Amino acid sequence: AKVMWHHINVEMHVHTCMNAEGHRRLIGNDRTILFFRGLSGFTQFKIPEHDATTPVKVERYLLSQYKFGTCYRVVDEKLPHDLLNIEQTHCQAKDEMLLGIILATGKQSNPLDMFKNKSTPEFEQFLNLLGFDPTDPKAKVMWHHINVEMHVHTCMNAEGHRRLIGNDRTILFFREAGSPFDVSGVDNLGTMPQNFILVQPEQDKYRIGFFSRVNLREFGPHVPVDHLWDPRDIRDFLFTKVYNGMIMTNVCPPMSRLFEVPRQATINEIQKKYPQPVKNVKNALIKGVRKRSDSVG
Repeated sequence: AKVMWHHINVEMHVHTCMNAEGHRRLIGNDRTILFFRGLSGFTQFKIPEHDATTPVKVERYLLSQYKFGTCYRVVDEKLPHDLLNIEQTHCQAKDEMLLGIILATGKQSNPLDMFKNKSTPEFEQFLNLLGFDPTDPKAKVMWHHINVEMHVHTCMNAEGHRRLIGNDRTILFFREAGSPFDVSGVDNLGTMPQNFILVQPEQDKYRIGFFSRVNLREFGPHVPVDHLWDPRDIRDFLFTKVYNGMIMTNVCPPMSRLFEVPRQATINEIQKKYPQPVKNVKNALIKGVRKRSDSVG
């Protein structure tokens, strides 16, 4: 089981709960290791310093695990900064997310018809739970370290519906209690929205449903079946689902191109900035000639 910390699933590999194979396969691949040591036997320890052969060992390991077309060593103090810039500029983790919110009434299934609906007391009460202020619709809500910008259709005109909600990756439908919902109408919003959340009030609690485009892989947190949510718990759960859905769209088509193409372009620029040394190129050519000559006859 994973532990939910804010919006992050924390998976802990505890050595006392696994066998030797788990120690090697799981703990051996963790980037962070925590040692719990008794007070009576506490001693200060340090990680051994890398010796001169460390780069060679790393290179051999990478070559044994991955099939590189070309692999060469770069000794330049600027390279780590350039690599770090990739993660800072094209990072999957975001400090901002967008959420479109639409009020549906009766048997409406087409969002274009829903855009004509006026706000209701139940709808405004729900928006208040999320931290949205109808009197200041442009204000962002801070959730943990993330700025949440909500595009509520009752607070904007037709242009806002098209330009803002039509470009949100996640759409939340607030549905009147007891009303059925036809998912076929979401295609009228265009191809940009990928994840869809359905919220229905039931007495003093809420029922939540979720569905997404077929191209997206499953992601957490799981939505319990037939569970009624207390108003105090619904905000964190919904925002967690929206955030994880936003991250998932970065790695699944068609939205993945918006993330992968610029990231790959930056990687290509770095590769050109640190070209393969001429000596290595010459050696590679010589080896290639030898292999071809050995294979003749």
